[in-house]
Amino acid sequence: MGDKALEELKREVEALLFLYAKELTPKRIAKLLNKREEDVRKAVEQLMEEYKQRDSSLVVRKAGKSYSLTVKQAYAERLREIIKRKELSNKALKVLALIKKYNGILKSKLSKALGSWVYEAIAELKEKGFVKEYKVGRSSRLSLTEKFKEYFES
Repeated sequence: MGDKALEELKREVEALLFLYAKELTPKRIAKLLNKREEDVRKAVEQLMEEYKQRDSSLVVRKAGKSYSLTVKQAYAERLREIIKRKELSNKALKVLALIKKYNGILKSKLSKALGSWVYEAIAELKEKGFVKEYKVGRSSRLSLTEKFKEYFES
């Protein structure tokens, strides 16, 4: 692979790591980009080296056999609160606030108070592990999980 082609592949890998926002193996990257795995490995290694030399808030990290494009730890810690708020939709944050305020709440009361959109927000919160639900009569009671406490109260 020539220098120009390798440079283009590095940019494609960089964009893929950014857009995918999770760890990817060179094999998976090669498959997604329809490139040879050995070329991808070379591109990723060069990209890692470039990020090490840059004065950037980003870094290409290797975890086992996988790679990811992520924020350097020093910046991640400073921006943690902003990230927390944006990880959840505004509707989900409203639901969380009410569950916390009332130390748990019936799903039916939440729906009556806010509207039927709460079901989508509850599903989001359950999927992300912030809320647990258990049956109470014909409704369900929502309460906060340990993950919520660790995440928001640390």
